[in-house]
Amino acid sequence: MPKVMGRDGEGHIGDALDCAEPAKPNVVDFAECFDAVDVALLVLQHDFTIAAFNSAAAVALGLTPSHVGRSARDISALATLPRLEEYCSLAIAGGTASRYDFRSGDKRFVVRIAPSTRNRPAIGTLLSFTDRKSTRLNSSHITI
Repeated sequence: MPKVMGRDGEGHIGDALDCAEPAKPNVVDFAECFDAVDVALLVLQHDFTIAAFNSAAAVALGLTPSHVGRSARDISALATLPRLEEYCSLAIAGGTASRYDFRSGDKRFVVRIAPSTRNRPAIGTLLSFTDRKSTRLNSSHITI
């Protein structure tokens, strides 16, 4: 059964969820929503470790469930954005989102780095990677 990285019904982030698990009554299945977005989404904790990602990020960045809990520095696709950790720290400290150009192999993205908005103070960042060729969905319209 495929796995989706995201929140479970108890609010824990980064747990692998079995897609076949029945949804709890009156609880939004965050992992299902997170994975339904066709923009690559990556959630990093304040210590720059990977907390969660969706299927689009798995494909675009070569991520697997074993990456959860590991440093984002270990992701070779992110090596072309050498100041990523600094950008994430600035987003958390300043409480505002920013955008940067990002290249991974022959793919070009605009990466939007936004502080976590579910907790005050922010405990991490949400990165969205919008393909420069894509005009269907603008990552600035995504709020989690």
